[in-house]
Amino acid sequence: MKYRMLLICVFMAGCGNSETESLNKTINQLREDNEKLRSEIHYLKNGPETLINSAKRHIEDGKYEEAKKFTEELISNFPASKEFPEAKLLQSQIRNRIALEKEKIIEARKKALQLMLPTYDKIDKITWYHHRDTPDRTTSITLYIGTSENNVWLRKKVIYFADDWLFANSFTIYADGETANYPNAEFERDHSSGRIWEWSDSPVSDSDIGTLKKTANAKDAVLRFIGQNYHRDHKITKFEQAVIRDTIQAYEAITASNNK
Repeated sequence: MKYRMLLICVFMAGCGNSETESLNKTINQLREDNEKLRSEIHYLKNGPETLINSAKRHIEDGKYEEAKKFTEELISNFPASKEFPEAKLLQSQIRNRIALEKEKIIEARKKALQLMLPTYDKIDKITWYHHRDTPDRTTSITLYIGTSENNVWLRKKVIYFADDWLFANSFTIYADGETANYPNAEFERDHSSGRIWEWSDSPVSDSDIGTLKKTANAKDAVLRFIGQNYHRDHKITKFEQAVIRDTIQAYEAITASNNK
């Protein structure tokens, strides 16, 4: 671009006044044409027809917040368009659907909270919430909640039951083609009556919650325990998925209540 401008300047320096004036007019006209073209391209990409179709597509996909953005842009920028009345109608429908979805979420969280069994630790002043259907003495992955004053946190526990030691030191969660690795996990171990169990109990991070939500709704979910020499895979059951899903919803219910 700098090279082109330099050529134009050199060329203009060698031209007379009339030729320079003509060249300037040509340059200005090209600039105007370029801006007009850019405006037309922008309109095609973001015009009312494109916006209304995008809003409808996101409504069909259940992405109401995204659909809302497209109707708002259309209403704000194209009040004289033929799509404007339809956008107003869609916006009203979207608001109703968003409100309904929020009610469903609140109701689901309330039901999930009713499935939690609270126990109070009077020494540490912590209330622990465990799902009433938490797997017991079997290889599994589960979650539980801790609360203290206005603090709420979520923990995950993976446990390996078997006849022989694996000496697990890490694990991986697989959910419909996506994996989350937990290297250098701290495992504890115990045994009784010829059976052994190894478990890791750790806090759930924000990124973990996304992984665990995917795991709870995955068609194919696997928990891999990785030991010193071998690994063992555990197919995460629908039963475990329900416990994970309910516990996350209960955690969100308590968090929402504390934030009021």
